[in-house]
Amino acid sequence: MPSMTVAQDFTTDLARAADSLRILRSNESAAPFNPYVEVVEALRCFDTQPAGQRMALLVSDGLDVSRGFRSASPFQSIDLDRAISEAQRRGGAVFTFYAPSVGLTSVSRIAVSYGQGSLNRLADETGGEAFFTGTDFVTFDPYFREFNDLLARQWLVTYRSSNTGSGFRRIEVTTEANLHLHYPAGYRVH
Repeated sequence: MPSMTVAQDFTTDLARAADSLRILRSNESAAPFNPYVEVVEALRCFDTQPAGQRMALLVSDGLDVSRGFRSASPFQSIDLDRAISEAQRRGGAVFTFYAPSVGLTSVSRIAVSYGQGSLNRLADETGGEAFFTGTDFVTFDPYFREFNDLLARQWLVTYRSSNTGSGFRRIEVTTEANLHLHYPAGYRVH
């Protein structure tokens, strides 16, 4: 089973980060069957970093078949729920790029729908954005352009909550202007 490998530690050197990217093997035996376990593992890398903006970019077909295809729905994946919870707890936004795999998403429209729906839910509930265009894949260029535009237009809004006790706290951010805002669905208190 493939697992996450850190090829480059956190850096502000974009060229160094770009040089660490690798093309993955493209065969069914190496295709991941659950990207969300790796998201949780990646989010743990933030624990050693100073507080501040935390973002992750997931490139995946989004399909979690670790507990069978019936559990791959965006609303039935236990590991997707766990990844969302961990991102909310750590204050991390997850951005997602859809890339069909050589597995089920290359032959099944339902698998594509489940995968894209899961990626969209992960991004939406953590304050990120999901990028996908149909079922075919040509290039990441438009995704990266839009992602770069989003990163250039960020605001940091902070507040102090008077709520006590543990649990999930829903938040809503609005403006008087007609803007589409990306923010997490809430945060977890432990």
